[in-house]
Amino acid sequence: MPRLTHCLPVPRLHKPSGQARLRLAGREYWLGPFGSSEAEQKYDVLVGSYLASGRRAPVSQVSEAPALSPPLDAVTVTVLVADFWDWAQVHYRRPDGTPTREADNFRAVLRRLRRRYGTLPVTAFGPARLLELRTGLVRENLARRTINGMVRRVRQVFRWGVARELVPAEVLSRLEAVEPLQPGRGGRETSGSRGPVAWSLVEATLPALPPLLRAFVVIAYHTGARRLELARLTTGMLDRSGDVWVATPASHKTAHKGRGRKIYLGPRAQEALAPWLLPDAPSEPIFSPRRADRRQVGRKGERPPGRFYGRSSLDQALRRAVTRAGVEPWTLGQLRHAAAVRLTDAADLEAARQALGHSTAAMTRHYASAADAHAVDVLRRIG
Repeated sequence: MPRLTHCLPVPRLHKPSGQARLRLAGREYWLGPFGSSEAEQKYDVLVGSYLASGRRAPVSQVSEAPALSPPLDAVTVTVLVADFWDWAQVHYRRPDGTPTREADNFRAVLRRLRRRYGTLPVTAFGPARLLELRTGLVRENLARRTINGMVRRVRQVFRWGVARELVPAEVLSRLEAVEPLQPGRGGRETSGSRGPVAWSLVEATLPALPPLLRAFVVIAYHTGARRLELARLTTGMLDRSGDVWVATPASHKTAHKGRGRKIYLGPRAQEALAPWLLPDAPSEPIFSPRRADRRQVGRKGERPPGRFYGRSSLDQALRRAVTRAGVEPWTLGQLRHAAAVRLTDAADLEAARQALGHSTAAMTRHYASAADAHAVDVLRRIG
């Protein structure tokens, strides 16, 4: 017999709670005790609305919060994780619809939560369970900063559940009592930020880079732009009417918060960028792998060359150049630190904040923490 593809969804029994639940348009609805008249009435209302809207989510379910919240003792960690993951895949996207890395950042911690505590009701997940999870992460020999970040994401998942009435507020308040790991108290210690890179080191590496990436590094050093902001830069984003060019990226790190971003290019950055502009193709990325190596255009296989450089491909290109040049290793992120130091020394913290696109001066101060020229000068005079 042919398979029926247009049959109506039916309620299912949630055994731990005895509740009936119905899945419509990718969302779970809790109807009440399985087999009860209350469940039947809610089922009729939801399915009627579902059919009337052309088999779309009922009008009351258009918002992110569930129209019918399940009993709190029926919500397990698995249910919370599954609902959060569905939401995260839709929420963490750029304005053009492409996914950001943030959803994938949650993947590892959600997997561990579901594997270890999946059948546990969310009401039973307290500080003792969170500390137990953190101890397991320490035994995996993860970095301390990574562990603290994963613990923060666990709390974020439960905070999301509180806003959707899936988790009692007191559960979150108890979880927030867990303090972060301090240095030497567990977890592998990492070197952290390497600080700014010296221009002499950058200059020694440039001959080992392809010409296009050589220009990329020079522009990043002089502007302090983030690597992915430059990787997606097009000629159409540039305003070249003044003596300082201004680039307005279509997407950037804080675009989801409604903040704008401008990249300012002075004479040295302009000199490096000018030969690579694409006035006949203003929407094409200037720094494209296809332009760095013409062989990429004719490459065949399951993975054709992309239009943009990604974070890992840029880092890999720099690592290879550093090896060929035989210099001390450095990273693209250090170029931004170097720009912060020079901007702070040459002007002030507010000018550096605007040029780097930071939301707060505290973040700029963090990037420019190595800018101690003023302190050295003061101590030279008074010390």
